[in-house]
Amino acid sequence: EITKEIFESKYQISNISSKIQALIQACEEKDLQSSLVVISNLADNGIDLGFFLSELIVLLHKILLQKVGVEEEDSFDTDMNIEDLKKLLSLFIKASGEMKYS
Repeated sequence: EITKEIFESKYQISNISSKIQALIQACEEKDLQSSLVVISNLADNGIDLGFFLSELIVLLHKILLQKVGVEEEDSFDTDMNIEDLKKLLSLFIKASGEMKYS
């Protein structure tokens, strides 16, 4: 029987959430070295980067919707402005597309 705990353990879901927040924070601070450390740790721990990237895109989309007032605030908060969020989201969507075809 597959339980929530087994699934989360296998795919390191709770770890992914904290890594997403760390990467967003590093991007907000424009800290390239910290961003690369987060990504390197993900790869070293065997986390599926495609899954990580899709979860990151979903969270950035939610944050963007919160910033423009479409969704209520309930997820990770950031001080990034709307334009920076749009650029970041666009870059990660592009990276996701390139990962699928490489």
